[in-house]
Amino acid sequence: MRSVLVILAAGGSGRRMGGEIPKQLLKLGGRTLLQRSLEKFASHPAVAEIVIPSPLDWIPDIQRITESFRAEHPLISVTEGGESRQESVLNALRSSRVHTAFVCIHDAVRPMFSPDILDRALEKLSDCGGVIPGVPALHTMKEVRDGYIHRTVDRGTLYQIHTPQVFRRDIYEKAWARAVSDCLQVTDDASLLEYAGEKVALIPDSYDNIKVTVPGDLELLERILERKGVENA
Repeated sequence: MRSVLVILAAGGSGRRMGGEIPKQLLKLGGRTLLQRSLEKFASHPAVAEIVIPSPLDWIPDIQRITESFRAEHPLISVTEGGESRQESVLNALRSSRVHTAFVCIHDAVRPMFSPDILDRALEKLSDCGGVIPGVPALHTMKEVRDGYIHRTVDRGTLYQIHTPQVFRRDIYEKAWARAVSDCLQVTDDASLLEYAGEKVALIPDSYDNIKVTVPGDLELLERILERKGVENA
């Protein structure tokens, strides 16, 4: 049953990558980061609709990429992103044309996620409003104030959070409405539910599920592809 709206966040300019094109259009093993993320969702039987927020100048390029997936999944659309990731996701949510029970938010530049994350999240949503993947923090964590160490944080309770993040859509939309009303700024979608007092569960993920942010990240993903023997064509 197709019950999930996927918002594939591709609205960033990728300035930290230092290139002339947005990082979602950079190539990894012969295909763009966006293509690699999109193909996993387009072939998933639970996905009813995919909306991709994009920088305005790059919408034609992203639309050309989506054309190759329309035979497999016709409900793919591209919409203009916002000034921030938060605004881009909200624009995509508002442009959705299908009523679904769930919504999934994923960073387009995080192409190495396992599709079974979506399945595991949907199973877990029976007793909570949202489910997010994460991995335990590996390094010593320090809280710094005004350039000085304030305290060492117990890393045993800390996780590095990834996407895709999956939510019950009714709860997610109510959380968004409250965030907009209160002018709340967040760095991930689970924070919306936390602010609204909703329960969010964590499921284990792989350290390979890297978000491409700086040039070294793309090099690391190339090595992961080689290690896994993934086809580079």
